[in-house]
Amino acid sequence: MLFLSDVIWSFDDSSDGLVKLSVMASLAQGESKKVSERSLAGQEISRKNGQPYGNGNILGYDKVHHNKNKDIDPRTGQPYKTTFTYEINEEQAETVRRIYELSNQGYGSRKICNVLKAENRKTAMGGIAWEPSTVNKVLTNPTYMGYNAYGQSKVIDYLTHEAVYEHDIEKWELVKGDWEPIISEEEWYLTQKNRSQRKRVIVTENSEKKYGTIHANNIWVRKMQCQCGANFRRAKWRTNKRTDEVIYGYDCYNKITHGSRKNNEKNNVILDNACDVHQVQEYKLEYMAKKIFETLWKNQRESMKLAIEMIAECYVDKSNDNSAQIAQIEAKIKEEEDGKVKAGILAAKGLIDEVTLKSMMLSMDENINGYRVTLENLKAKNSKARTKEEALKNIEDAFNEIIDFSKPVIDSEVIDKFVHKIIVCEDFEFIWILDFNIENNKESIVKYSKHTNSKYKIRQKLIQNYSVFWEFEIEFEECSEYVKSRGRRLVRRSWDTIKVKVALVNQ
Repeated sequence: MLFLSDVIWSFDDSSDGLVKLSVMASLAQGESKKVSERSLAGQEISRKNGQPYGNGNILGYDKVHHNKNKDIDPRTGQPYKTTFTYEINEEQAETVRRIYELSNQGYGSRKICNVLKAENRKTAMGGIAWEPSTVNKVLTNPTYMGYNAYGQSKVIDYLTHEAVYEHDIEKWELVKGDWEPIISEEEWYLTQKNRSQRKRVIVTENSEKKYGTIHANNIWVRKMQCQCGANFRRAKWRTNKRTDEVIYGYDCYNKITHGSRKNNEKNNVILDNACDVHQVQEYKLEYMAKKIFETLWKNQRESMKLAIEMIAECYVDKSNDNSAQIAQIEAKIKEEEDGKVKAGILAAKGLIDEVTLKSMMLSMDENINGYRVTLENLKAKNSKARTKEEALKNIEDAFNEIIDFSKPVIDSEVIDKFVHKIIVCEDFEFIWILDFNIENNKESIVKYSKHTNSKYKIRQKLIQNYSVFWEFEIEFEECSEYVKSRGRRLVRRSWDTIKVKVALVNQ
């Protein structure tokens, strides 16, 4: 390559050519670093002044210039073009409110797009070509509740301009802006909470990504999980000839896809994903639920409460007691601060130069900031730790729920509130894991996948942190009476004793 202005030929391997090229490269690198430093300094000033980033083109707002004295260019007497704020565009603001309303009603991004198109609502650019990514940006933008969001991205290399993006909203730096919000803070945070509950997380060796997931309408599909980690699919089992009522059953997805181990072995096929869990008939789940809740709430209420109290220690969130870790981090922060003092003393004595001192101070400040972020996270987790009294209060509040046991089927809302998971095992064993902290029963689905490992199987995370406090069996005669009361008939030859374990989550 020939640089005409500097008369440098890149293929010139003479000492003079190499020196010129090295000097020019060093100057270019230095200039690039200065530009990066000036950009960071400008961003810091913008943060202190509460200046929004971006071009100001945002749905629901019109961009207007500031009128503050500090934003006036002394050379022209006019506001700086780069300093602006927002004014509500009422027509567009109605669309923003509609998007949040639909999201909090349980609509996903694509369904919201369909509604917006049907209602002929326009985007910020004036079109009607709504995309899920556009809706997601609206739903995660703190501007709508009156806040600037800093720290969403960071350039980590001033030479390659490589940037990293922070998708965790909790790690953003939110600073109150000077414009009128369209959405209240309560509604904005409620939206983030609802959206997180409708997500599944795919964790790989190198990353963690979140995807929207369809919330199944059927209560048993939402709650059941096979011992192999797979979900269940609802399908027609048979039809009641007397009443023409459709009877449903549930099959493990792994068994549907890969067959049972017994059949595979019979056909000389070896598949790790095969599963031997039998189909689960819906009436069995309904009767188990009725017996569990009727016993806990009614017949043996006091004795069950005593049993639960005995294992309440397992119910308390001890994993959040981070006192020891907090003490360690605080000690490290003090150590770094002491180091800064010592470095200052050495510089005052002339033992280290100014450049070295600045480098040392910068490094220690970075360490301190990192430790403080970790400390805040640990303290936040520690503050959420529940006492035994709080855990028992949740149980007492649950017992005060009014449940109608006169009906043959327990209401699905009760199941949704208090059943965290039903693990279905081989040999007709069912583990009903209860959690009286209702919010925990709405957690997002987590799947683990290693795309680089062909032997690794995608699985849902199978819950293992629970304590069994009650076990019982259901024999043919007992279940037959229940089925008969519903106008059906149970055949003995197809019956196997149901083994039930009832447990509490160890949080």
